[in-house]
Amino acid sequence: MVIYDIIKKMKILVSGLINIENNTKVHKFPLEYQPISYAFNEVNFCISGTGYNILMALGELGDEVVPLTLLGEDAFGDIIISDLVWKEIKTRYIQRDLANTPTSTVLFDDDGRREILNNGFAYCFKS
Repeated sequence: MVIYDIIKKMKILVSGLINIENNTKVHKFPLEYQPISYAFNEVNFCISGTGYNILMALGELGDEVVPLTLLGEDAFGDIIISDLVWKEIKTRYIQRDLANTPTSTVLFDDDGRREILNNGFAYCFKS
């Protein structure tokens, strides 16, 4: 099947990163060393990435969207697939070829400043 055949059967094909994001509130920047810090109700995990955000936005506008992305053969990849299936988004063009699903950690403070730590795709490819 050529790419033209794929595209003409879909309303919108979205190619982009879908990852797991860890959001963690910090007291302030720069971070000072502490051997342990408690952040009750201030740490969460969510599905994110430019591809996912575009899928959700276009889906809310009523468009039929289909993702084209790479995920890992891991629990995070399973979580993402389950979420998309639950939202009735087709997953046919998601390939589970990575060793690890991409992840990022977002540190944020009360002033709205943030630092994003990405693991990068290089870490995710199988060796």
